[in-house]
Amino acid sequence: MPTNTNQGAAEVDIRGPRFAAWVTTVVIAATLLVSAVSPIGAAVILGVQAVVFAIGAWRGPRQHPYGLIFARLVAPRLGPVTEKEPVPPLKFAQLVGFLFAAVGVVGFAVGVPLLGLIATGFALIAAFLNAAFGICLGCQIYPLVVRFRNHSSTPTPA
Repeated sequence: MPTNTNQGAAEVDIRGPRFAAWVTTVVIAATLLVSAVSPIGAAVILGVQAVVFAIGAWRGPRQHPYGLIFARLVAPRLGPVTEKEPVPPLKFAQLVGFLFAAVGVVGFAVGVPLLGLIATGFALIAAFLNAAFGICLGCQIYPLVVRFRNHSSTPTPA
């Protein structure tokens, strides 16, 4: 959910997560290609991506490995930041990506390649939608999760 505001601690340049989504799309597509010849190779590649997702979910986009590449190599070559987006939905989206990647790794590693392909396919669709069209599925789901979490933590009258 992009916003046009001044830089805040809880917001990042919208171009960083889109760059990360492009890199993720390439890594996940490579996973699917490798899975045709080596499910274990696919598990390794997807496992590395799962670690990247985990770092993004835990540390946020500024400490995300692809976010660091963007900040150091790409952002200095771009114009000034014009759009920003909040960090919490991005972290949640990385958590969702991690869950799909983890399921995919397990599927490839334990000999259930169909599970690996399905989970990896979902991750690829989400990454590509974000990269190509700026549609972050995890970010879209995030408000519903927050609302549900806040609603379930509200004490009920006795």
